[in-house]
Amino acid sequence: MRRLGHILLLLVVWLSLACGGKPQAMHSASPYTYYFPVAGFYEPSPLPTPAPTPDPDLACFTDPAAVVFYRLLLTDSRQARAALVCYPRLVAAAKERAVTLAGEGALSHCDARGECVNRVARRYGCTLPAGYAPNGNNIESLAAGTPDPWVIFVWLAASPSHSVHLFARDPSGNIQRQFQQQTQIGIASYYAPGSAWGYYWVILIADCQLPLSASPMLQYMYVTPLMQKRELSWN
Repeated sequence: MRRLGHILLLLVVWLSLACGGKPQAMHSASPYTYYFPVAGFYEPSPLPTPAPTPDPDLACFTDPAAVVFYRLLLTDSRQARAALVCYPRLVAAAKERAVTLAGEGALSHCDARGECVNRVARRYGCTLPAGYAPNGNNIESLAAGTPDPWVIFVWLAASPSHSVHLFARDPSGNIQRQFQQQTQIGIASYYAPGSAWGYYWVILIADCQLPLSASPMLQYMYVTPLMQKRELSWN
């Protein structure tokens, strides 16, 4: 009988361990103490949702279309600059210029009052080189007619007078030192319903006399835009 009690004890302990429950003592007249498992369910705590990683380019440009244009420009094989970084002061200047263009319905590097883009950039805190025109244009490319950054990029890149500003290379592929030193950029697009062109783009690439910063490392994008006949303009 004593041996049978030992067997029952071992069996109960094995069942308790196998079920993984918290044992609960049961008192009886037996000289042995028996433990029986208590059934239950374990509810795991949900894992915290990781916070999304902010996009530094979007934080600077604040316009997804501008970010697309910037990355096309940065990753193009023709780009001769070692660095090209978003500069908030140029972004603010580009936004003012885009609104001005839409209000006046014309693509010009100077507004109706005679203030040109170099002066606008300086007013926003971009310290341009002394050799730049006090009130002219050494830093701006303009386009209008579509919200599509791919189309705007292709049109400007195909224009010899604009590609040298975008890539710091002349049409023969030679590096242009003055443009290569322009390593800060601000881009803005603005939609004005009922205006002459609807959508207005301002691309400012300048040398704001800042320390050279490393460009973000981005993968090359091999994309061929589907070009359709559109009414576009650029300056």
